[in-house]
Amino acid sequence: MRILKLAREYAREFHPLCDFNHEAPFKEGDRINYAGRVYDEEEIANLVEASLEFWLTPGRFARDFERGIARAIGVASAFYCSSGSAANLLAVSALTSPLLGDRRLLRGDEVITAAAGFPTTVFPIVQNGAIPVFVDIAMPTYNINVAQLENAVSHKTKAVVLVHTLGNPFDISAVKACCQKYNLWLIEDNCDAFGSEYTLAGETKPTGSFGDIGTLSFYPPHHITTGGGGAVFTSNPLLAKSCLVSAIGGAIALVQAALITRAGGTF
Repeated sequence: MRILKLAREYAREFHPLCDFNHEAPFKEGDRINYAGRVYDEEEIANLVEASLEFWLTPGRFARDFERGIARAIGVASAFYCSSGSAANLLAVSALTSPLLGDRRLLRGDEVITAAAGFPTTVFPIVQNGAIPVFVDIAMPTYNINVAQLENAVSHKTKAVVLVHTLGNPFDISAVKACCQKYNLWLIEDNCDAFGSEYTLAGETKPTGSFGDIGTLSFYPPHHITTGGGGAVFTSNPLLAKSCLVSAIGGAIALVQAALITRAGGTF
């Protein structure tokens, strides 16, 4: 298409890759970015193509991206969403589905998480009416101290939600063993760790694939970016269905709240 050809030519002229040439030697005074956008003419062309297509809800680009994320993590299903925070909310909300029977997360149930971490990992627990139970971290990994994990389990505990902090995997072996012993759900907040791997029982797999549900963030400083966005993923068909139901329910609630507010009401 002529427009896309012109977009590529524009990108080569006005968005040169020399800024991202890591083989070029740095000189004193050069700025060194710790993170940022890394893109070339193909990203520019895709951006223009998506704009020209003018499909304003998830379409073929989103579907291809979801399939690619699922392949990269090694799971059956991945769902694109608005942010990593939204992905965490969908993951925890999925555990409240009546489809899960006795393992369903109810108001007043407990969810174990790390005492030092991101609020966007804790907020979804509170938003769903559950009680976060904090376990201290261990230095120098900044991940959960697994020696204290089992002591945090009570008869009200239903799940464990943990971050692979700064891309450093937590002790998946010990955490999974505890979850299996007490029949707990495990959510891996993988937003910092896309591309990290862990070896368990002689098998090396990507982080995010060991738990029942995993999440990713595509905020610009992360490993890959969509200008924002996130993903929730799982190999459990029932949890995949629950994630979709939670997403639809959340969208309906937002529309209802907007309509009520527009009408001058309260909610």
